[in-house]
Amino acid sequence: GVPGMRLNPSIIPYESGYLLAVRNGWAGSEIYLGKLDADFRPVGEPWRLDLYHRTAANYGREDPRLFLHNGSVHVSFTGVVGSQKVQHTNVLYARLNTDLKMERLFAPILPNRMPGQWEKNWQYFGHENKLYAVYTIEPHVILSFQENGSPQKVYETPHSRLPLPSSD
Repeated sequence: GVPGMRLNPSIIPYESGYLLAVRNGWAGSEIYLGKLDADFRPVGEPWRLDLYHRTAANYGREDPRLFLHNGSVHVSFTGVVGSQKVQHTNVLYARLNTDLKMERLFAPILPNRMPGQWEKNWQYFGHENKLYAVYTIEPHVILSFQENGSPQKVYETPHSRLPLPSSD
């Protein structure tokens, strides 16, 4: 019942079934949520999350990733900035309320980020009631987030290439 293509889904266990998030199209896309039962059948109609952000996601919202943190469902996503031409992307996240609607939207911008730099695919996780994200794999950089969503780099493993094992 929702127009568009379905791209880049994310799924997590939720209640007695699952919660599914999808991107609904290519340019200017939105993020929809839907509930599934234990056999992955839809329960009710999907709904669009209101994730618009004037400066960090004004053109589209893409590539949702659901996660749980401190008992609440969250969704991270790529916010697209631009209009006819994409200028750059940002990583945002939202805490959802018990009705699975957006409760609070966070648009973290790293200090010293270059203007126009594209950001995508942070992987959020919780540890000891604190929110973190894997920012890059190599070098391995971990971000921590304040209550207001501000990020700070808390861990970095220096870049080093290990030799590949020989085929002998």
